[in-house]
Amino acid sequence: MTGDTLTEQTQNLVQELRRGVIVLAVLSQLHTEQYGYSLMKCLEDQGMLVDQGTLYPLLRRMEEQGLLESNWRTDTSRPRRYYVLSSFGSQVLSEMKIEWGRIKTTVDILLETKKEKQIMKLLELYLDKIRQNLPQRNREDILKEIRSTLMDMIEDRNPNPGAAADDETVKEVLREFGSPRKVAIQFGAHNYLIGPQLFPAYLQVLRIVLLIVGALNVIGLIVAIVNQTGFDSGMLEAILEVVGSLMSSLFMAFGIVTLSFAGIERTTPDEMKVKINQDWNPEDLLKEEDHDRVKVVELAFEITFSMIFLVLINFFLDKIGIYFFDSGGWVSSPILNENFLRYIPAITIYVILDIALDLYLLNKGVWDKMATGARVLINFLKMAVNFAILAGPAILTLQAADWQRISIDSTLTVDTINHYMNLGVRFLLGLAIFGLVVETIKRIYVGFIKGHNAHIEIDA
Repeated sequence: MTGDTLTEQTQNLVQELRRGVIVLAVLSQLHTEQYGYSLMKCLEDQGMLVDQGTLYPLLRRMEEQGLLESNWRTDTSRPRRYYVLSSFGSQVLSEMKIEWGRIKTTVDILLETKKEKQIMKLLELYLDKIRQNLPQRNREDILKEIRSTLMDMIEDRNPNPGAAADDETVKEVLREFGSPRKVAIQFGAHNYLIGPQLFPAYLQVLRIVLLIVGALNVIGLIVAIVNQTGFDSGMLEAILEVVGSLMSSLFMAFGIVTLSFAGIERTTPDEMKVKINQDWNPEDLLKEEDHDRVKVVELAFEITFSMIFLVLINFFLDKIGIYFFDSGGWVSSPILNENFLRYIPAITIYVILDIALDLYLLNKGVWDKMATGARVLINFLKMAVNFAILAGPAILTLQAADWQRISIDSTLTVDTINHYMNLGVRFLLGLAIFGLVVETIKRIYVGFIKGHNAHIEIDA
């Protein structure tokens, strides 16, 4: 195909493209009356070329469709037919403008190069980081203002006006604007007991923990009512005891969850934080997009329940057992025997190491080689402890006297119950060891063998 043929073909396609939007262009200029030639000149002055052979038939057709109204005016040097939008035409124009906005957005996305998409992604990541550190009030308005300012700066610094800015220009603007945390502080972010970045996760974990605690107490209340033959002082005492236990356990759960998140927010080592005045690199935003980026909510769950578990096995071991209601009120029968006591120090150590690793991951944001190595070592320790419990003597024992006091018609003896309980524990320990082996192999492969690098480059 010759150059002339190619140019001719392009011109034909451009003409077809113009025809596709000419209806919208004409409607947009007829809020006030115009005759054919003045409308054609108005469109031409704004870059939309329309010949008379296209415009006049179009105006008559749009009038027949009820989009326009026309009238002949003779108060000028010669009679002219003036056109203006009808009320129906105004409604159609409004709907077409909305649809045009959607089409334009879609086409812009389709025409963007990979490089332009990555540059916009960098800008969106930057704004999202600022959003995480802003207070809820006026957050979106502040972000719109920041976005507008950044776009103006990028446009001013762009060495090729009219073309998409290169990645270095965008990075330089973001670097000059400052780290997301610094920008957020300038716009009203403050120091909190639990900051905006962790607060949504805090609320989510708190709701789940309180729901579980509340549900267990409600079940206890139902059991207390069912075990009573009538409404007497004993039943009232049982209900009051359950309600009191509910309030106490809810308060304790609230305290543990709040302290856990406050600890995550406050006890992070300074050297692991990004200082406000420290040199900040926009490429750090892209590193955080790696598929190995940690999930804050999951880590918050792990830390919270790990702390609850530590408190239980070290201070309330006798509360872990079977609960039932008899004539004297609520009774608990501890099921962890003295054989379990020997494993508490080792369990405590690996749970504390788990919490320390989670805090490290919260600050790094991604799994690096240090975190991967720590996870592998902790998993080996967990597997050793689980295997020791699996191979050792039984750790669960239900006392015969307690079994007899439980109001359950069953031919099972207490020895049979103890056998099945410990068999279930061994089965769960076996599953836990298998899961730890799989996770360890995965972490070793991804972190060391595959040698995955969390850095993402913007293609030139």
